[in-house]
Amino acid sequence: MALRAGPLEDAAHKLALKVCLDPHKSSFRVQWLESSEASSYLTDSRKKIFLDQLSACGISLTENADAPALKVNISVTATNVLLTADAANVEGGRQIRMVEIPRSSLFSQRDLASAPHLMSEILWGQEKPIQSAMEWVDSATQERFLFLVGDGVFVRRRFVSGSWELLDTTELPATSRRLRNGEGTFLYGASDAKPRLLVRGKLCDFNVAGRVSFNCSESRAPSGDTMLLSNCEDLPRKLISGSGDYTQTDKILLARKEGKEEGAAPEEKYGAPVEVPGPVLDISVAPDQKAAFASVRNLSTGNYEVYRITAVCSD
Repeated sequence: MALRAGPLEDAAHKLALKVCLDPHKSSFRVQWLESSEASSYLTDSRKKIFLDQLSACGISLTENADAPALKVNISVTATNVLLTADAANVEGGRQIRMVEIPRSSLFSQRDLASAPHLMSEILWGQEKPIQSAMEWVDSATQERFLFLVGDGVFVRRRFVSGSWELLDTTELPATSRRLRNGEGTFLYGASDAKPRLLVRGKLCDFNVAGRVSFNCSESRAPSGDTMLLSNCEDLPRKLISGSGDYTQTDKILLARKEGKEEGAAPEEKYGAPVEVPGPVLDISVAPDQKAAFASVRNLSTGNYEVYRITAVCSD
């Protein structure tokens, strides 16, 4: 993707103006602070715009190690780029100014149009806890099933006449104690793409369409990245949720490491997030990786909800 010339240059100029408007020392030694993920953003030309504006407002710039430091930092999140300037003021304290811009503004509209973005669709909601969920389509009959795990039980529903009809409820194997967050999740076998349930350190096979029974064994199932395919790319992208706690609404994002110049570390780029009305408890993925299923606690209603997540391209 090609960076546009404008937004970060404008941000550097605005940040310098904020420094100029504050009561400040007459001379500064500028220190540039940047993480490895932001190294491509704070270019020499953008630094020059910042320094030229400082000089235009009468601030003297020096390399003298005894001069007060003006620390300029750039940080990058999944959705924003933040520029900050930290400097000593005339009263001997610190003055911090910042400018924030959307990360999406750095890329051309053509690139944004061709990049995959996430869509969500609610499949199910209920008062009882849902720790993990998965939709399953029987390849022979094309029947759709919804599997739910929570509150110590495995629930199976079938899609009939526009709604999810309850088929059965079965106690989870090994113990009847309730699940804590993270104790139960759906996986797919690498060889046959059949659904399996990882619960309390055991990997369990179960019947999909017949009478439910579990065949479990101790497992160290890999906890790799959750990967999702879009309808316009050959390689999957990583699907992640936000970093908030269980008292906050959440978001789901699509990320992919993309190479920069030869020899440089790849940069993880994010698309626009899908907002959900509460914390994401778990995300499972369909065997073809073309859909994911997020279990969410809706903070407004208190209900537990299941969302189907897909990645599509607008062009």
